[in-house]
Amino acid sequence: MLGCRNLGVADDEFDTPDGLAYLPYNREGRRLKGVTVRTIDDMEDRYRNNRYSTAVSVGNYPVAQHHSQYAGKLSIHFPKVPSFSVSAGVLIPEETDGLIVSDKAISVTNLANGSTRLQPVVMATGQAAGTLAALSVLEGVQPRNIPVRRLQSSLLEQGCYLQPLYDVAEDDPDFLAIHRVASTGILRMEGEPWNWATAHGFIRKRQSRSMRSLAASSASTLHAGKQRTP
Repeated sequence: MLGCRNLGVADDEFDTPDGLAYLPYNREGRRLKGVTVRTIDDMEDRYRNNRYSTAVSVGNYPVAQHHSQYAGKLSIHFPKVPSFSVSAGVLIPEETDGLIVSDKAISVTNLANGSTRLQPVVMATGQAAGTLAALSVLEGVQPRNIPVRRLQSSLLEQGCYLQPLYDVAEDDPDFLAIHRVASTGILRMEGEPWNWATAHGFIRKRQSRSMRSLAASSASTLHAGKQRTP
């Protein structure tokens, strides 16, 4: 690097002539106009609409916008640190069939993209997109016609999180039941400070075994609906 003898590009990461990555890292690009569009308001209040019920992945990253470093910076309100679910409708184009979109091109606004673009969220959402694609091929229907409960069940069987329940581990015997009931809105979560993020947990609701019993007994009935993927 100019003026720094001991700093430079690592020569043991990539086998390119200049040592740079094969492709540039893009924070943001063009995004899909999907069946649903995720907004910053959805992150502030997860229950403002029913999109939590069509969740396919989770995240708890802050809105990582770097607007303050630019001249003429705007005064924009950001939620402190959101903990959120990504709904299935942001993967599916509003009109085009035979296409599923993932990574940073999902149907979100500029501000929401500041949270959904981070790698753990992108990977989880990518797994949901791949699962949706597989189900669409196996069942011979368009992605938008796969019932969301069918998609969610497949993701849960893979150990994926639908709701940001940090205190319900994958090996919890009630993992599937709790996520299924939380996806109906019967079991609601409240965020609480957790390190640098905001976490939503089941622990405050877990005041007795009766709550777990309710989740387990209700899950199969409540999750068997034919709600379409969006």
